[in-house]
Amino acid sequence: MVGDTFKWSSDADDLTFPWTIIQAGTTVALAVAWLIWCSRTRAVAEEFAPGRLRYSPAMAVSSWLIPFGNLYLPKQIADDVWHASSPPSRTGETAPSARLHIWWGCWVFTVLTSPLFYWQAIVWADSDNLNYESGGSLEKATYESWYTHELGTAGWLAVVLHLLVVPIVVATALYVSRLTALQQARRGGLTS
Repeated sequence: MVGDTFKWSSDADDLTFPWTIIQAGTTVALAVAWLIWCSRTRAVAEEFAPGRLRYSPAMAVSSWLIPFGNLYLPKQIADDVWHASSPPSRTGETAPSARLHIWWGCWVFTVLTSPLFYWQAIVWADSDNLNYESGGSLEKATYESWYTHELGTAGWLAVVLHLLVVPIVVATALYVSRLTALQQARRGGLTS
């Protein structure tokens, strides 16, 4: 997949290490981007409802970093931001918050299953599942050597756990797009 980018090795650790670094770097970058987005949406919500939000703007970031508090504090802040950002209808009701609740449910599920996700990924990466095959042909091509992975039970569990992350990604994208649209509509209503 990466051609000659990395030195080829038969050691599974040498083959998985670059991808682990890439995944960790991506995770850090996404976490920082998420915290910046949370901070900015909280600041914009303050413009719509000055003094009526429960937590300070700094809590929009720090609430994610508080052990066990990160299971409910960000949701309370998100509720406040959602309701402050929602342009009221003629009847005074705010926009339906189904996306907010679905996103939060997916988030809590992901947080609670993440230790298993990372543990299982480490077990699979460290297991002896990388096989070196030498010589032979596949279809009409002849190869000197190639590597194969045997997933086994640990590998399939790792695949399933990786797929369980997909709902949080989709729910987050829908939540972010809706809240951003609400804030833009609300801001447009304030300026006109």
